Amino acid sequence: MLHKVVAPFPCSWDGITSVDLEIGDERDFGSMADGLVAIGWIEPIKALTPTDGLQTTRAALGQTSPVRRKRK
Repeated sequence: MLHKVVAPFPCSWDGITSVDLEIGDERDFGSMADGLVAIGWIEPIKALTPTDGLQTTRAALGQTSPVRRKRK
């Protein structure tokens, strides 16, 4: 799961090389994610579902339900 950096901090995936992460960086932090979220340095990125775009489009058009046409 991807997370976004909300506070800059140095991180080392291999224990040797340090990488300076900046606000807005998106990474997969693996097993470190829970601890980094708990201290407020990263936050999860919501995964999009196939219907997210459809709901946004409907909201922009002022529709709350699918358009149904009457049969002739």
